[in-house]
Amino acid sequence: IKINSNKYTYKNLGIVDVFHYTNVKNMCDSNPDIAASGKPPSIGTIAISRDFLNEVMFGEKVYLDCGKFSGIYTVNDLMNKRHKKSIDIFVKDKNNEYLNYRCKGRIFIIIKSNQYIKSLSDGNGIRDRLKICWF
Repeated sequence: IKINSNKYTYKNLGIVDVFHYTNVKNMCDSNPDIAASGKPPSIGTIAISRDFLNEVMFGEKVYLDCGKFSGIYTVNDLMNKRHKKSIDIFVKDKNNEYLNYRCKGRIFIIIKSNQYIKSLSDGNGIRDRLKICWF
């Protein structure tokens, strides 16, 4: 992972199933143009499974290590509650070849170093990270 360790650190959330989705009703809820965060889904955003809600929140940056899908993404949406240890990468094209593609990857939360240390020391991790303005 190529992250400047003077400014940022990361927390490994483990191995995840990686899927792809687009904003159509059969892949989302009744309003596919608005994500769970209240913002529209867009390229560079992901949905997370609900078991990650204690670790990461909307607007946070994560690094996905997953071959050609590796990169930094913004958490913007939630997956259906049946999914565990999974993420969905948003794709705009409804005919995208990756919509039926599944792979395994490793996901990391990107955290400003000084904020991460503070959140570890006071036990309020997620609440502390609410104040961070990313990149």
